[in-house]
Amino acid sequence: MNMPHMMRGPSQYGGANIATSCKREWSLKFMSNKLDRLWWLMTNTFPADVRRGDDHDAIAALLDRLCVAMDAVDEAGIRACFAFEQAAEQSDGMIASEAFCAAALDVLRGLEWSHHRIEESSMLIQGDAASVSSRFLSRSRSKTAQGEQDASETVLKGIYHDRLIRQGSSWKLTGRRLELRP
Repeated sequence: MNMPHMMRGPSQYGGANIATSCKREWSLKFMSNKLDRLWWLMTNTFPADVRRGDDHDAIAALLDRLCVAMDAVDEAGIRACFAFEQAAEQSDGMIASEAFCAAALDVLRGLEWSHHRIEESSMLIQGDAASVSSRFLSRSRSKTAQGEQDASETVLKGIYHDRLIRQGSSWKLTGRRLELRP
């Protein structure tokens, strides 16, 4: 089977990738062997898209780690999710890293248990900065005083609005705003 001339190796075209204009399904259909298919797949990988997907996964993992650390009242784990030296004065109601950690730890230490869950996130990644809005659900029970029978259980839901920066190969939060929803 003859392949279309544009599907031949990159050396014939001085390293240019001419196959990028073809649709993937059509191109793979006309390739005669596995090596031709492998060459096409390798030269048609879009690094920016791959990196964007990796960033999305890394940010989602960071938000999950923060939820677990908050539920465990793990101060070191909570602080590890934030970039303190990058946190400047925040506008638009964002709480800077240090203030958020202090307030969250104060509240969490007054709870018998809590469970935070991120339900869905919307991310805008621009280079080394990102804005994320995440719907959350949080259940908790306050600590009871000695001899008290019933502890109050609280359910909160809303949206976390987060600002993040990339530090090296990882993402860190620089600010967070909480929007409660009924």
